[in-house]
Amino acid sequence: MSTPDLEAAQQFVRALSESGDLEAFMEQHRAELTPALADDVHALSKEALKAGAFDYASFAANTAGSVNLRIGRRAEALACHLLALQSDFQRATTVDEYEAVRSELLTTEERADGVEGADQTKFEARGFAVQCGYFACEAAASPEPAESLIRRSLEDLVALLDDQQSVLPPERITLLMAFAYPTLDLATARVWLDEGGGIEAALSRITAQIDSAIPEDAQLSEDPSRDAGMAEVLARLATRSGG
Repeated sequence: MSTPDLEAAQQFVRALSESGDLEAFMEQHRAELTPALADDVHALSKEALKAGAFDYASFAANTAGSVNLRIGRRAEALACHLLALQSDFQRATTVDEYEAVRSELLTTEERADGVEGADQTKFEARGFAVQCGYFACEAAASPEPAESLIRRSLEDLVALLDDQQSVLPPERITLLMAFAYPTLDLATARVWLDEGGGIEAALSRITAQIDSAIPEDAQLSEDPSRDAGMAEVLARLATRSGG
């Protein structure tokens, strides 16, 4: 794989920003719209996201998505849109903002369904939706809607696990746990009123799903030092669910 040309990507993004007209700019630069350019701008947006430049990351990711769409790379365009949504997720601080991002994530998941090469994007879109529920719950100013939000985060996790093969490959286990850990930790550590039993029902379902999807000796995190904490939460989950 060639090294991304980030300087050329920056120049393209800067020129598009200064033009003020995406459609006209893309038409004028049609000959420059190549897979290599799209990949370079996507790589640029990833670097910006890592650096905390969320506005720039979002603009660059959407630019890469636009290039991909115009050259017929739908799966790659969806991956770029997901990256832009990750920037929105990082900027969110309120329940309403997390709710708005979650809605866009689920739309992205739906669009990725059945698109060749978009399976990882579909998985990550629902995974970030799980995290939106957790952070919205933490941002809530009162027990309700906090309880509804954590319940829905658990339900998103149920949906994510339902969509997986019976036993997850190692790289997907670590990503799944990164998405699920905060929600499972909060859901099993706090006492909820849980009228209707929705939280307990979701926890029981998740316990059964994890038992079949994650081998007992699996590495749970890319950082082995976090495995113990994750294992503790899974043990608490099993106890909470009567396992």
